[in-house]
Amino acid sequence: MTQTNIAILTVQGMSCTSCASRVERGLNATQGISGVSVDFKASKVHFNYESSALLDKATGVLSDLGYPAQVA
Repeated sequence: MTQTNIAILTVQGMSCTSCASRVERGLNATQGISGVSVDFKASKVHFNYESSALLDKATGVLSDLGYPAQVA
């Protein structure tokens, strides 16, 4: 069984539900990431990931979407 870790990222630039949906879709499309939950009002995203490399991948995906992120 693969160990699952929980990440909380602070995301810049999310100002509406459309932004939150874009962030959610981007992370859900990343293999090894699951359980994505976005709170655009708090500028946070929570998700489960399988390896530390996926945490870096997630921040890269968000940056590519125009939403720079860092570990909260």
